Amino acid sequence: MMSIQRADIMRMQMGWDEQRSAFVIGNQEVHADGTIHRAAASSAVKVVAKMLQTSGSYDVWKQSANALNEPSLELIAFGLLCGLGSPLMSFTNTPGITVCYTGQTGIGKSAALYAGISVYGQPRGLTTQQNGATGNGFIGRYLNLKNILFGIDEVHTFKPEEISAILFSISTGKPKIRMQASTNAERPVEANAELISLWNSNTDVLELVQSNKKNPEGEVSRLVQFMMKKPELFVKHPERGREIVE
Repeated sequence: MMSIQRADIMRMQMGWDEQRSAFVIGNQEVHADGTIHRAAASSAVKVVAKMLQTSGSYDVWKQSANALNEPSLELIAFGLLCGLGSPLMSFTNTPGITVCYTGQTGIGKSAALYAGISVYGQPRGLTTQQNGATGNGFIGRYLNLKNILFGIDEVHTFKPEEISAILFSISTGKPKIRMQASTNAERPVEANAELISLWNSNTDVLELVQSNKKNPEGEVSRLVQFMMKKPELFVKHPERGREIVE
């Protein structure tokens, strides 16, 4: 079999390979020369890999992206740029950063989130929410994505201590140290993650973190929060927001 075809390398994470010469997304491995090889997803990332697939029309996606190039939609367009910029975090000295859109419902927060995630796959499927999920589950998801934008919707539904833990983990890019169940030894440590995490919230995230900890400098040192208002374009033309998202 080795003489007939190239062996598939089982990938434990999405994003850049060890040499940063190829980018793993879904079941594909895209190389710098433009060639695409099949990437076998491990059991740890196969759920995420299924959602990182190409679908729909690229021309329609470009029309939707270009529709954000309007006065007053700059913050929503920035969400799209976060999606494109997330893989570049690996080339900086900052492991991870969190960008949060905060404000009332119906002002374009989800539009910015979906715009960024749509670069990689189905926006609604890849967007995470609390819904009873554990903090460890969210940390596991961002480690699986590695360099791909990590989106969390309605962060205000989290407990303050959960927000602190996720913020700190993203800022360091490191997994937890865990012990094996049967022996007194550490489990193998997953590789680090370097990405942008994009959130939205109805409540000031900084206030939520401060309610849990008097000095949350470690958690918020790489938090960028935008207090968002409804764009003027959406005030004049309420249907435009729905059209862009759909």
